[in-house]
Formats: sequence, C-alpha cells, structure tokens
Amino acid sequence: MSTHLSKIDRYPASPDKLIAMMRSREFFEAKYAHLEDIKFEVTKFEPSGDGVVVEVDREVAADMPDFAKKILGETNHLVQHETWSKDGAGYSCELIIDSPGKPITMKGSMSIVAAGEGESDWALDLDIHSSLPLVGRKIEKIAHDQTRSASDKEMEFNLGWLASL
Repeated sequence: MSTHLSKIDRYPASPDKLIAMMRSREFFEAKYAHLEDIKFEVTKFEPSGDGVVVEVDREVAADMPDFAKKILGETNHLVQHETWSKDGAGYSCELIIDSPGKPITMKGSMSIVAAGEGESDWALDLDIHSSLPLVGRKIEKIAHDQTRSASDKEMEFNLGWLASL
C-alpha cells in the first residue's frame, strides 16, 4: 500500500518561463533556504536546452508525533532527484525522494502544461510508501501532510521568484 498526493497549482507564467526559472542553481538554493531546511546542498545541477536535472541533499525538521520521531528521528535526511524534460508544449519530471536509512520512499512525477494565455498548471503526483508494519499508514499520512505543506510553501516562493524576474 501507499498514500497518494495529487496537487495542481496555477502559475501566471508559461511553461517555458517556469523551466527557465529552474535552470538557475541560485533558484534552488534560495528555495530550500525559504523552506527553512536545517541544511541542504545542491549536489547535482545539469541544465540543458530542454530541461534540467537536479539533486538536492536535504535535512529537514521532523514535525511529527513522538511515536514517529522514535522510528524516524528528530530530523529527516532527504535526497530529492528531479529530472525535467520537454514534453510536447510543456515539461514533465520524474521525481524521487529517498530517505536513506528510513523506511519511507516517495516516487512520482510533476508536469507543467499551458493553461491559457501566459498561465500554466504545475501538477504533482506522488506515491508515498512506508515499509513499516502496523504504523506504516500513519507514517505515510504524516509524510503526505508535510509534503503538501512544503509544496504550498514552494509555490509561495516560486511566485515571488517569478515576480522578481
């Protein structure tokens, strides 16, 4: 079993403008600082003419109940892999978020598609899986809620970054 997170955000920018934003290492460094990660490092950054590959090694606070902290710890180490490529008139991304040494994985996709004149829909579809018996579904639900909250905060940052371009 796994828990699914699906979300679509509307942006006041074309798919090309959004991918151009992500072709900047400074964008990712500023984004993770905005998300208040304990520490982070962009370990791979490969922009190309039709996409970008990014890997970020992050440590985030574990905002979860005591029972989950006993299993997962006070902080979460995450390694986030994003591979963005051209997909028709938009862009698609393979997304993998590993939590080394922890019994949870997140895999899915993102896409950016035109949604009218000068607008785009940025979709996130993510499967969250915990291999723990008995409490795995609770851990997945917590990860779901935290990931959704972080996604909302990312959108807030992205909109501010776009406005500064």
